[in-house]
Amino acid sequence: MKKFFLLLTFLAVLLIQFIQQPACAASFTQRVSDLRPKAEKGDLQAQNDLALLYCEEGPRQNYKIAFEWFKRAAQKGFPESMYYLANLYSSGLGVKEDRVEAVGWYRKAAAKGHLESKNILGTMYEVGDLVNYDTKEAARLFEEAAKKNYPPAQGNLARMLLYGAEEVYPDTKAAFYWASKAAENQDPQGLYILGVMYQTGQGVQVDKTTAASLFYESAMQGYAEAQYSLGLAYKNGDGVERDLNTAYEWFSLAAQQGHPEAANEI
Repeated sequence: MKKFFLLLTFLAVLLIQFIQQPACAASFTQRVSDLRPKAEKGDLQAQNDLALLYCEEGPRQNYKIAFEWFKRAAQKGFPESMYYLANLYSSGLGVKEDRVEAVGWYRKAAAKGHLESKNILGTMYEVGDLVNYDTKEAARLFEEAAKKNYPPAQGNLARMLLYGAEEVYPDTKAAFYWASKAAENQDPQGLYILGVMYQTGQGVQVDKTTAASLFYESAMQGYAEAQYSLGLAYKNGDGVERDLNTAYEWFSLAAQQGHPEAANEI
């Protein structure tokens, strides 16, 4: 069941990986006019930015054109374009879905130090999705990205170190360190893991008020496990004043995301 939810989380993340660029004063046509000459001359950053422009929501969105520009930059060794190209292959946007090809591009981007790609590959190794199941390799990739201050990897590493995995021994001291780092960066999983540690007294003195506060910060970002845990806190009066109506609200939000235990509480 744990692997199932990890896989669902991984697939969901891929669907939101394309960063929507903020609205600019310049029109779409003007921005294309500014970028295309540079892209045509081989400017890899311009090629990547032009591709991202075609990924933006709106009437000019065109993933096929985006794919071609990402591919040009990726083939020349631009890590960010390798990552976005992998996302397109994985989601089937602008190109026929090919998750094996996606893994190849994630690997190439990760080898060049791309942090998001390392984190995604780590998740894939953790659940055995299109790669050999290897929790030790997953932890290694998470740690590499975590040390570069990439919050999602910090949260993933904290979770693995708290609960342990097939080839990863639990280490509450290290888990607390990385959960704290992730929480400082407002990573929802890191906030949740740190909350669990304060709630249960693993690696730190029990403090259910702090735990509930951390669950709240994570839950407000839509993290289902935190929403469920916050619901339990209100149901039982752990760290917060007992309030069954508020508990129901948080259980409902978690259940809407497919959290089975939360659904049972409704």
